[in-house]
Amino acid sequence: MTLSQKFAKFVFSAALALTLMHGAAAQSGRGKSYIVQLAEPPAVAYEGGINTHPPTKSAEGEKIDADNPAVTSYREHLRARQNAVLDRVGGGSKLHSYGYVFNGFAAQITEAQAQALAKTPDVLSVVPDEIRQIDTATTPAFLGLSGSGGGSGGSTKRRART
Repeated sequence: MTLSQKFAKFVFSAALALTLMHGAAAQSGRGKSYIVQLAEPPAVAYEGGINTHPPTKSAEGEKIDADNPAVTSYREHLRARQNAVLDRVGGGSKLHSYGYVFNGFAAQITEAQAQALAKTPDVLSVVPDEIRQIDTATTPAFLGLSGSGGGSGGSTKRRART
């Protein structure tokens, strides 16, 4: 067996092992990754209403100050709520916490846990975390950006009527 044949056999074996491990993990009840959106507003939209947390919504045209103590405190509140919601369905592995422009989290949970979360009043949506391919082939036409003056290299200046 040549060196290249040995290498090809090794690569095939490694790929097969990874595939089998992934399938076994999914069947073992570890579940898969889901993104869960909660009903409470994220920090950029929070206008108050919780006695212990002042509003964090910025004035129109202003950026949110992530270091502002009110924002930090409200983000901690959101994290605690996210953890409580996840704990209600038997836990899971929380992968990420979101709270500035989207209130939610990513977690590795079972399908049964995902269904239970979807029925929880504090939850707006539960969707599988998927890799998606970006397709911009149709976007310019859809947005009316094709043709003369439409962002495809043409001028955006309009000629004045005389």
